[in-house]
Amino acid sequence: MDNNFGNDPMQSGIGGLNAGTLDSMMTDASNAVDNAATEATNTVGSKSGGLKLASDTPVQLEQPMFTPQQQPTGQEQTTFTPQQQPSTGGFSLAAEQPTFTPQQNAGSQPGMNSQPGMAGQQGFGGQNGFDNRQIYGGMNSGMGGGVTPPKKSKKGLIIGISVAVVLIAAIVCFCIFLLPKLLNPRKKIEEAIKSSFETGISITSLQDQVDVNSIAEKLLKDGGTIASELKIDSVSGQDVGVGMNFSFTRDNAAKRLSGDFVMKHNDNKIISADVKADDSKLYLELPELVDGAFTVPTNDILNAFLKSPLLEGLNLDALSVLPAINLDLYQSVNLADYSTDTVFKSELWDKATFKSKGSKKISVNGTEVKAKYYEVTIAEADIEAAISDVVDKAVGVLSGNASLLSGFGIDASQLDATIKQVKAMIPSIVGGDIVLNVYVKDGMAVKIETSGSWNIFGASLDYNVFMDHSDNHIFASATLGAAGQNITLTGDFEGSADSLNGKISLGAAGTSMDMTIDAKASGNNIEGKLSLSAAGQSIDAEFKGVLKDISKTDKFTLEISELTVKQGDNELIKLSGYITLDATNKEAKAVDTSIKQYDLTTLSKDDLTKIMEDNKDKISEWYGELSNLFGGMGDGASIIDDFTGSLDDDGKDPGEDATVEEIDPESINEEIAPEDMVVASEDGKVVVQINGPEGWECFYAGGMVSFMDENYRDLNYTLEHGTDVKAILDERVLLDGKEAEEFEDSKVDSCIETEVDGKKVIYTVGTYKAKPDSSFGDVTITILAAVTEVGDGQYLMVSTTTWSEDGLKIEDVLNGLKSSCYTVQ
Repeated sequence: MDNNFGNDPMQSGIGGLNAGTLDSMMTDASNAVDNAATEATNTVGSKSGGLKLASDTPVQLEQPMFTPQQQPTGQEQTTFTPQQQPSTGGFSLAAEQPTFTPQQNAGSQPGMNSQPGMAGQQGFGGQNGFDNRQIYGGMNSGMGGGVTPPKKSKKGLIIGISVAVVLIAAIVCFCIFLLPKLLNPRKKIEEAIKSSFETGISITSLQDQVDVNSIAEKLLKDGGTIASELKIDSVSGQDVGVGMNFSFTRDNAAKRLSGDFVMKHNDNKIISADVKADDSKLYLELPELVDGAFTVPTNDILNAFLKSPLLEGLNLDALSVLPAINLDLYQSVNLADYSTDTVFKSELWDKATFKSKGSKKISVNGTEVKAKYYEVTIAEADIEAAISDVVDKAVGVLSGNASLLSGFGIDASQLDATIKQVKAMIPSIVGGDIVLNVYVKDGMAVKIETSGSWNIFGASLDYNVFMDHSDNHIFASATLGAAGQNITLTGDFEGSADSLNGKISLGAAGTSMDMTIDAKASGNNIEGKLSLSAAGQSIDAEFKGVLKDISKTDKFTLEISELTVKQGDNELIKLSGYITLDATNKEAKAVDTSIKQYDLTTLSKDDLTKIMEDNKDKISEWYGELSNLFGGMGDGASIIDDFTGSLDDDGKDPGEDATVEEIDPESINEEIAPEDMVVASEDGKVVVQINGPEGWECFYAGGMVSFMDENYRDLNYTLEHGTDVKAILDERVLLDGKEAEEFEDSKVDSCIETEVDGKKVIYTVGTYKAKPDSSFGDVTITILAAVTEVGDGQYLMVSTTTWSEDGLKIEDVLNGLKSSCYTVQ
């Protein structure tokens, strides 16, 4: 622990006091009392007689018990006094005698360096019968011995012992109540960091009108209402008029909740949902689809649903890997639990060491300031233990889920061996202690910085993180570097009474992605621009809004009259809406317990099928209205039949095990005109008329043109653009996403060159076998694709996917590129 008393005003509660002085004070005081006790033979006298001594031998204090600040030569030397007394006699141990108390503040109360009794003030000299020079004779010329008082007087000795006892009491109180706070700066560091992080950058004129934190705190702790609307007014300049309304009201004390969600198209309702809850159940109603409500217990919503037979019946057991979450609807939430306090309550932070390093001049956002300097050290061993603990917890989640492990292609023993290797590497990864430098000014952390280097799989990973915070301006930077390459993330935000602007940048390998915000306020009105730019392209969002219905610590509404997203001069989407936070409205709607209830904790797949069949007419009517609204959605009843009939006993669609994908012949549109069967480049310079193989029927035309033979096997024509033929073919043939997880590569023949009707053709064939535990069953698929260049960087592609040995072969695909099958216009 560094002690900087005398240099650091915050730590030097008594002027000029340091650790060495404290030791000297305690030693001298103890010696004085021991000497007095040795010579004293009488007991304490009467109540009015003070201390009686058996000897007149004076007590000589060869070194002062407390060394005040040096006085100018020739001035009378003073001593430490807890409290100035009237000039009616010396000090004694009488009951009325005041002593130094814990409540006295070092530096501003009597007995300290700024009040009587310290350097520069009158001490005991001048009081009747006592001259300080009799005790501290020769002090101004050094630490010489004391001057003996008159031989017959005992008063000086009594006073000397009294002063020693009072002084010892003062020092003990100081050490017990004040010194630990000065020597352990953790609390000051935490308060400064918390103050810095919780002092946001904002438009202060708006912040003065609305205290968002107070409103949010009340909503989370006691309840209230949140209501919002989002409307998509247009997309690419075309009117859309699709909107969503949401409201939610909660009363924690009464344990009541209600909410509703509505999706609309202009004034037409598309679908809605109502939520209500009491102290035992939550009720979810879908009025357009089902008579009744689905229910779950309010004190354990998520876990109850995850353990339900419905999830097991739908073969969604992988969700069981989710950690247990107690989602209590009426849980009172304290925002402080999710602020910087969370870090300060962590085990890793508790094990850190905290040192005060005095004061230091530093640069904060370009301005030189003098600040208190603190150092927080998190030991390497504690970091390693924390990482190991995280690994153990992750392993605990994974090891209990065999199907999830199987999905990763490993078993429990392999996982255990891998984790042992990972944990063995941890000490070589952690690059020593993490040292956090914290600079504090006016109770706020104005600069926080740390840097170091870790070893990740043999490569040095360097990090450098710092934050500057001054007034209403924050700049933060984090840099990671490895193998001579750096990734840097910076944020720079500055606010004022009427504006807020800032920039976040992510840079790597000479390129960067930037997000900027520029907002202005005039009264309650807000407008601004948010931009995202990268690789020479930018997307801008311009907005206008107003704050209304304001009660500073209780409620407000932010109404967005216009939010337009553009790319260059092209309008992508236009939105509008509002959000209301109201901590005063807790009038949640009551639950109707008389309605039919479906318990989600016991609901099975068969139960869900029956519910849909029982509500078939209702669902069909809703689907029909939706079809009339948007057009071309088919018959609602047949959709329901398809859905309810698609699930077999193990939760899989029977069609997943079929080896041939059947297509209804009636779905083939025989009336597609030849002029519609074209594929074209984006600029329209290359247009290809697709004729298809002889005898095949065209059943789709629109960006892709598809043909089918009499066995319902299909060929698909597209026009692809690029300079890398392999990449074009790979994008069509190689698996990704969920399919890649469920299939394993059997064989890929890539970029084979051939000729068709004298033109160069390149094709790729990929064959994949489903994994044993996949949802596709025991099946092997083959993806075939072939291209030929039909323009500058334009390639006509023919492709197909087969699920059986009876499917198309590469010869069939190549025949689709015969000159008779297409014409370049």
